Amino acid sequence: MRAPHPRDVCLCSRRWPLLPVVALSVLLSGCTVNAAGFVQGVYTLNDPELKEISGLAPAATGDFWGHNDHGNRARLFRLGREGQALGRVVIKGSSNLDWEDIARMPTARGGCLLVGDIGDNLARRDSVHIEFIPEPGVDAREARVAGHLVFRYPDGPRDAEGLAFDQRDRQIYVLSKRETPPALYRLPAPPDCNGMAAAEDGDPVLAEYVGDVELPPPPMSTFFEGPRRALGFNLPTGLDITPDGQRMAVLSYGAVFVYDRAPGERWEEALRRYPGRRVLPMMEQAESIILSSDGSLAVVASEGRQGQMVHITLPDIDPTRPRLPGGAATP
Repeated sequence: MRAPHPRDVCLCSRRWPLLPVVALSVLLSGCTVNAAGFVQGVYTLNDPELKEISGLAPAATGDFWGHNDHGNRARLFRLGREGQALGRVVIKGSSNLDWEDIARMPTARGGCLLVGDIGDNLARRDSVHIEFIPEPGVDAREARVAGHLVFRYPDGPRDAEGLAFDQRDRQIYVLSKRETPPALYRLPAPPDCNGMAAAEDGDPVLAEYVGDVELPPPPMSTFFEGPRRALGFNLPTGLDITPDGQRMAVLSYGAVFVYDRAPGERWEEALRRYPGRRVLPMMEQAESIILSSDGSLAVVASEGRQGQMVHITLPDIDPTRPRLPGGAATP
């Protein structure tokens, strides 16, 4: 995944116009405590082949699955909770055109890994797809793609790096990257790992637009930490949802944003409120996230020759707090 270029990003949006950004940043940065206070552990990714990690998902064993992004072999890496290298699995039937995220979907036959081949830096792909892979066993060295879900967006091609499975609704969610604000889309999940090749008429499935994900402007401190940090601060690079479907986490290069929904509430309603936020410590390029089962902890991984795995605690937020005019809730 290439680093953000100034032309790729905009620090303003329809809801957060450019001029108030600085003023808002000053106010909001007062609500953001130093990231070091939330860091529970920093570990090194020990597999030398995992240089461009782009996704994390839970494994049935309690460990993690990870993968590289485009330009690398189609392989899954089994990782310990502190970055230990526990094995590699070659995936047959996949070319890894641009893998960007991974999720795990429980089924009646066991775990199914959903690998999102959804990257599209130049927004040229008419359709993208999700690969369904039966979760490999502990000693497996190879696995095969069992099915595909080919889809397109209702508003044209776009780059995306966030993919999550919602067990509560049994829906798949995809989050775009380069729009401001980013857009969330929803897809139906198949009942098992065989997936769906396309819609009934043979065309790609049409993803459902859920809504925009409004992210607050970066804290003022990021403008003094270098242009790359500031420009890429809110670019989404990962997505996850807790097993109970109550918390969604959006990872960007600069922070983890969390949205909680009340019982019976849909994500499009929950996303209208102001998110909780944890500013990340300085990392080379935060690209993947996984939540603990209760949503109180996030594990974030960054790419690089000495990639990192960072454990951070997440804030408690009230999913019923009132909204400000325009949809955001009081910080």
